[in-house]
Amino acid sequence: MNQVIEEFFNDHARFSPETTRSYRISLQQFFYYCAKPFDEVKAPDIPAWLADMEENALKPKSINLKLTALKSFCHYCMEEDKLKKNPTFTVKSPKLDDSLSYYLNRQQLTLLQELTRPDPKERAMVEALYTTGCRISEFLNIKLSDVKWDTRQIWIREGKGNKERFVLFTHECAGRLKKYLATRKIVSDYLFCNEKGDRFRNFRNRNFKLCF
Repeated sequence: MNQVIEEFFNDHARFSPETTRSYRISLQQFFYYCAKPFDEVKAPDIPAWLADMEENALKPKSINLKLTALKSFCHYCMEEDKLKKNPTFTVKSPKLDDSLSYYLNRQQLTLLQELTRPDPKERAMVEALYTTGCRISEFLNIKLSDVKWDTRQIWIREGKGNKERFVLFTHECAGRLKKYLATRKIVSDYLFCNEKGDRFRNFRNRNFKLCF
């Protein structure tokens, strides 16, 4: 079996050193747990291994990585006719938890405010995110018509769970927003937009929240 595992890694020489190390450990752990040669592993053996890792409080992301290593190995064995049936074929990966929101502390917020101060648009975005506590996914959809200047409220049309709500913003935030809008030359329905007047679409972390 060790020879087959080495052949697998030789065939996948494109793996990074870190991936090779991680996959090697994962395969060693599985076959130690299963206590069977690779060609005698059955489909029920794998969920039992996954359940054992869950009982030992291993995170879903780590379990997925170990399962991916085993699936890659079994796929290789199938291609090389070393297995008649892939025991991982029907095994589903554990569901990953939604990423938690990331919160800036007071010092990080102050630094961000200072860094964005020269740009009215960036400074207004920071102030609005901090004041309202909106998620990025909500923030991207705010239109000018959603802003109630007299009561300093913003209508969030597509909030979490598709629920609508109003969020408040401060007098200082209103000043930052108005200063930004006074300098904006692009015509758009959105409070913040890209150079074409469309809403931003490329934020990588939509769970980011600027709060503390």
